[in-house]
Amino acid sequence: MKKKEYLFLLTITILFMFPYIINNRLPIEHDTFFHLSRIEGYATALKNWDVLPKIYFFKNQGFGYASPIFYNDLFLLIPSILYNLGFSLSFTYKLTVFIATFLSSLSMFYLLKRIDKNPYSPYIASFIYTFSNYHITDTYVRGALGEMFAFIFLPLVLCGIYNLLYDNKNWKMLCFSFMGLLLSHNISFIFGLIILYIFCVFNFKNFKFFKGVIIAGIICFILSLWYFIPLLEGILSHDIYLNYYKDSSLDKSTLNFLQLFENKTIFGYGLKSNLLFMNVSLGWFITIVPIMYIFKKNKDKFVSLCMFIGYVALILTLDFIPVSFINLIATIQFAWRLNTIAMVCLSIPAAISFSRLCNKKIYLIIISFIFTIEAVYHLYPVLNRNFFITNKTKYEHLLAGEIIDPFYYADYNRIELAGADYLPIKSPDFRYHDGCIYSNNTKITCDFSRKYNNISFDVDRIENITLPITYYKGYVVYINDKKINTFESNNGLVEFTPTEIGTYTLKYQWTFLQKISFIISLFSFGIYIIFNFILNPKIKRVRIKSKIN
Repeated sequence: MKKKEYLFLLTITILFMFPYIINNRLPIEHDTFFHLSRIEGYATALKNWDVLPKIYFFKNQGFGYASPIFYNDLFLLIPSILYNLGFSLSFTYKLTVFIATFLSSLSMFYLLKRIDKNPYSPYIASFIYTFSNYHITDTYVRGALGEMFAFIFLPLVLCGIYNLLYDNKNWKMLCFSFMGLLLSHNISFIFGLIILYIFCVFNFKNFKFFKGVIIAGIICFILSLWYFIPLLEGILSHDIYLNYYKDSSLDKSTLNFLQLFENKTIFGYGLKSNLLFMNVSLGWFITIVPIMYIFKKNKDKFVSLCMFIGYVALILTLDFIPVSFINLIATIQFAWRLNTIAMVCLSIPAAISFSRLCNKKIYLIIISFIFTIEAVYHLYPVLNRNFFITNKTKYEHLLAGEIIDPFYYADYNRIELAGADYLPIKSPDFRYHDGCIYSNNTKITCDFSRKYNNISFDVDRIENITLPITYYKGYVVYINDKKINTFESNNGLVEFTPTEIGTYTLKYQWTFLQKISFIISLFSFGIYIIFNFILNPKIKRVRIKSKIN
């Protein structure tokens, strides 16, 4: 790519971020607190040399929360390091959104350069993808950081599919884009699989394509074992709130037809109610303009299929779809989330169709000016948000309730846990738990020492002991180097049966599956690095020399 192309992408990223840039405020939206908590939690783990934490031990009044098992935090490494270096939570969050926005516009730009020869289509695609209503809402209304990361990799998934279908290139793009999706946002990973499945159905006779998909899938699975297996183990090991999404109904999050053309930013909610329903449409441009591609001569099958997938996803968000059907995909939580698929797929035919009208640079300049005015119109309301933090706001201020009650509308620390998806179903009311050690509902002691992952306490009876720690598989208790397994109490906390009177220590240790999956992924990644960056270049040089000789 050329410097001017990077400059364009940087410019639209700055434009997209101007509500964050021009003042010292970080507006608090649906999930902002949760992601700030993730950054702080990862930073605390790094201080204790815990690079791949499974549990944030100090969250939720010190009971702990295993969000890293279920919601990968690896992409928060840089903001967490910066936070430890003294940068504010507000700054690190804004920087993270900036990087995610730039990279998502870059990936869409790259995709269009690969599939279309028109020099203007990448510019149009990256602009409309970045300033889609859905993307704006995700950033400035929902604070959906995981989906912002996913927007980087969805265009690369399509690029990987295109490479295998038409350029006879290898599987690497498809493999690593899916890895990026999985490590960004689990639901978006499912969307990527849906897109890939549809392309497989429409290309079932293409043996080379299927071969590449299978290789990419196997390598992706092996390299992602370190995250996927602990995630699966955590879901299956005991009942958590996340397990019950499949039983939820999506009819309250469908859209009516007119909402597809909603064209302003609405600071509302994601379910139908008497309150405002936020704008989760794509915007008139991405919704309407792709239709122009139908009238194009010599249509590309890849682009046509993208348009088909995009419009099907768009239609499935509407309220005339039978609830019995849409509940088959209830794990996505909200019907309008299907617009993630629609946004990435429809941006392609929209940009290609519209670029044919921009056959002169002056037209592109005029259109860019119009688009910019509309972008500012969508983003300007963010400046009027009156619920925010600043660079001077400390994490302690959030926990102390100086911004909002940490337990608002919940019996757990909602600031840190958001929807508490990963809490055990049997969890107690954390607002009133005294944080003491119990035995058969009798308080034993509130006196114990704690250092990150270690909790030491005295036991003076041979009865089941319940500790003020949320249960997750991996907690073990030691006494005199003797290991005792723990189990989940009837209120979702760690419980064990002591074998003798004395001083015990509770620790969290990686489970067997966590260890073996990490070793397999690390070993496989090492082999990949050695083969692709050490052995393969040498083999190529030997072949070149032999041809010359």
